[in-house]
Amino acid sequence: MTGGRRNLRNIGRTNIDRIVCVNFGGFLFLSFSFRLFRSFRLPFVIPSKNPSRIDTAAKLKNPFLSMKIALGSDHAGFVYKEKVKALLLSLGHEVKDCGTNSEAPVPYPQYIRPAAQAVASGECERGIVFGGSGNGEAMVANKVKGVRCAYVWNSQTAELGRKHNDANVIAIGGRMISEYIALECVRIFLDTAFEGGRHIERIKEIE
Repeated sequence: MTGGRRNLRNIGRTNIDRIVCVNFGGFLFLSFSFRLFRSFRLPFVIPSKNPSRIDTAAKLKNPFLSMKIALGSDHAGFVYKEKVKALLLSLGHEVKDCGTNSEAPVPYPQYIRPAAQAVASGECERGIVFGGSGNGEAMVANKVKGVRCAYVWNSQTAELGRKHNDANVIAIGGRMISEYIALECVRIFLDTAFEGGRHIERIKEIE
């Protein structure tokens, strides 16, 4: 028995620097190897000198961290805006809702421009705008300097908008695609990182 305790103490001494503690809902799990985390590709966050500020680039690369997202729509996009808003809140993101707040007819530039400006100013990391087709909304958003709004209608356009164009806003047509596809586009938009590389110089030419 004594030998067993000594062996446990030895294990603790040799592996204590490798123990990982994870708290899920009040239950404590221990792992003696970082390989477990690597296999699941869980993120490690290194605390900065100022914990209240998290680098924006780290947020964009890390889907586990929340973002502040601006939403704007006209009457035709209102229903999808509310569906996406609920999704974002459930994922732990903060939402800046620029309206509109009903299906009563309104001119879309009044609600799309403030959402785009919130992204351009740095108040929000991303933006999503909604309309009937999404075309006019994309045009208004792209008039705001610093905004790169991608018009998306399926998972591939949402993915490439992020990977190749570093889109910080997407436009969705509520009358063009199903609710399921719209929500899938939003998820991909939030989780996909910009590839950089050859695309950087091309994006600079846009500005």
